[in-house]
Amino acid sequence: MKIVLELPEALEQHLHEEATRLGVSLNQYIVDRLTDKSADQKNVPLTEDTLLQKINLEIEEEEWTRFHALVALRKSAQINEAEQQELTSLTEKIEAAHAERLPYLVELAFMRNVTLSQLMKDLGLNAPPLLYD
Repeated sequence: MKIVLELPEALEQHLHEEATRLGVSLNQYIVDRLTDKSADQKNVPLTEDTLLQKINLEIEEEEWTRFHALVALRKSAQINEAEQQELTSLTEKIEAAHAERLPYLVELAFMRNVTLSQLMKDLGLNAPPLLYD
């Protein structure tokens, strides 16, 4: 089966870097990540509620607020080096959380018999442009 995902550029870059670091193709890295999460859960059927809990990002509200403030500083070209490093760190944390929840999104989409795109739309998970531009 072929699935096409549109990922934020920064997340795609992160996945490429991890695949390169491990010496595997991007496709193989993503398949391995999805398979690993699925394998962990094979003996324990997950309910829709459990999947939704796992899909929720564990990013604190203060971190989101700071992230958006730093993005605004960057857009206005007023960000200093320390703030840029902080923004990079927060971006990596957010993108890692997005990558961690992907297998659960796939499983919930399968459970609901909808496409991944439709599920994300239903859950309001389309990233706002401010987040990644």
